[in-house]
Amino acid sequence: MSIMDYPIVNDIINNIWLFQTGSVVSLFQELSIFILILFVADFIVGITLDQVLHKSKHHILLGLTLWPIFIAIFILLFYSFGGLLGFNFYQFEIGALFDYAIKYWWVFFVFWIMTLFGNIPYTLAKWSKNEKVMGLFGTFVTPIFEELAFRLIGINTVYMLTNSIEISIIFTAIGFSLIHLPNRSGDKWGGPVKINATLLMGFASGIIAVKYGLIFTIAIHIINNFLAFFVLPKIFKD
Repeated sequence: MSIMDYPIVNDIINNIWLFQTGSVVSLFQELSIFILILFVADFIVGITLDQVLHKSKHHILLGLTLWPIFIAIFILLFYSFGGLLGFNFYQFEIGALFDYAIKYWWVFFVFWIMTLFGNIPYTLAKWSKNEKVMGLFGTFVTPIFEELAFRLIGINTVYMLTNSIEISIIFTAIGFSLIHLPNRSGDKWGGPVKINATLLMGFASGIIAVKYGLIFTIAIHIINNFLAFFVLPKIFKD
């Protein structure tokens, strides 16, 4: 028996590149004030969460407990107000999220593979042991790889499997947050904190990519990482 005989392998091969035949993520569609609103709201809430949770000695337990709660809250907000941005929830069923998550569980595994590939430049930069070099790679290179992986390949692949843009945004937001679980914050494990802030960023970026264009998500991701690497550490010095 070869590896090609496993259904999971055939599923990945047959579906992962389908986005090329019908992309739902444009490169550039329009410029809107909603892009700025989503980015500012995402950044402020994300930084607040990060700082409040990180300072708690129970940050791991709190972060892991809050994550599924925030998923439910963000899905509810998306469902309630997504129509204002043109999303269609007429045929949306919460139960379908669980059905598709079970059926296409391998999608989340593929997200990890794409992320590992995308972080190769940043990993190479770590070998330099130069914080400025690492910061530059993390600011300008990593965001491009991650946006291509999650907002372009990720959203389009899930859409081809589920025929739902809304589910595609939700799944890729969850996947985007999960790949930050191994992250460290200073001298301690900060992944359980980071997955909450990046969950919100995943939702905001998914909406922006679909409605306004990939170029904007790349831009705000670069701005976000620039602030995280070079500005915020100076503001929140212990």
